[in-house]
Order: sequence, then structure tokens, then C-alpha cells
Amino acid sequence: MPGIKGKALTVFMTVCCAFCFLLLDGLVIASAEDTPSSDKNLEKCQKWCEKINPCKCSTVKGCGKDGETIRSFRGKGQNWYACRYESDIKAWNKTGCQAYCARNPKVCVSCNDAKGCGPGLVSMKTFRFGNRTHLDYYACKKK
Repeated sequence: MPGIKGKALTVFMTVCCAFCFLLLDGLVIASAEDTPSSDKNLEKCQKWCEKINPCKCSTVKGCGKDGETIRSFRGKGQNWYACRYESDIKAWNKTGCQAYCARNPKVCVSCNDAKGCGPGLVSMKTFRFGNRTHLDYYACKKK
């Protein structure tokens, strides 16, 4: 049977090992989430999104409600996703339509999200991003 000194030494060594394990475990967790790699993933996503509009960066895989992932930026640390959201696409289509009408004021009388443009009007150009027809905007002219 080990003496009191032996038991004390065993307890001391166990506590030291547990402390070292927790310390190293904390460092590993911190390095996985808060590394320069995470920042690089975000930077890559933002740089890519600047070229591809409409686009926003998110850490949510699948981009959440009404969103879709168009590109992933993965690696060490936090993954980032380039996302498109329906509200952004609709705004993008509307902005495109309004710019078109501003350049063609003699024929274009309004922009509308209703197919056919409404009574007394006819669609002259469709603004669609991708294949989501429910987000279309139409440049309208008089019949």
C-alpha cells in the first residue's frame, strides 16, 4: 500500500494531467473557430460576392430561410457560404427594370412584378435572375 505521500503525489499528478488536458483542449477549440483561416474564408467569400450580385456571406450552411448556397468557402476554422436570398433577387430584378425604364422613358411607363403588367399595359422586357420566375419584374409599355 502506498503511503500518504504516494497518494498525494498520485492525486497531484492526476490534477495536473487533467488541467493540461483542459488547457490543450481549449486551445484546440479556439484554433478551430477563431483562426486566420476563418478570416481567410470570410475574405474569399466577400471578394467572390463582390463580383457576383446579389450575394451575401453567411456561416449558415444552406443559407437559411429563402436562401441558397451558390459557393462554399471551407477549410480550417469557420466555413463561409456565398448565399442568394429571394428578397435580394427580387430587389435586383426591380433595380434592373427601373434602370432600363430610366434609359427608355419614351416607351417604358412602369415596372411591375405582375406578369402582363396589368390593364392597358404589355410587358416589353422581363428581368429574371436564374430560373425563379416568381421573382420576375417586367418593364411595361402602353398597348
